[in-house]
Amino acid sequence: YHELFHAIDSYVMTQCNAYDYWGDLNPTGFAYDFSYITNAERDGTQYLQQEDRAFIDTYSMSFPMEDRARVMEYAMMDGNENYFTSKIMQAKLKLLCLGIRTAFKMEKYEEPLLWEQYLK
Repeated sequence: YHELFHAIDSYVMTQCNAYDYWGDLNPTGFAYDFSYITNAERDGTQYLQQEDRAFIDTYSMSFPMEDRARVMEYAMMDGNENYFTSKIMQAKLKLLCLGIRTAFKMEKYEEPLLWEQYLK
């Protein structure tokens, strides 16, 4: 799901501006590493606490595209509702879903899609 979403992400980015302000959903003062090497050294535990969770894991803090891909990956699998209980994670999932529906012209499709299973 993660790798497939990278292709979806690229398409969404060319079809609409839904992800233009993705970074605004992150906690104040947070900055992506924009480096896999730097990210491997990061201690991201402060952003992974359940009630204030802002990311799936530390890897999500490397690049915005990895953040979105991790959200999609975990949203597609059963048993991951705990990752989407915080306000930030709900906002990220909602924006990700909006981007996909807009880019693929699915706004009028009423049935929930698999990756929308944890939206409240």
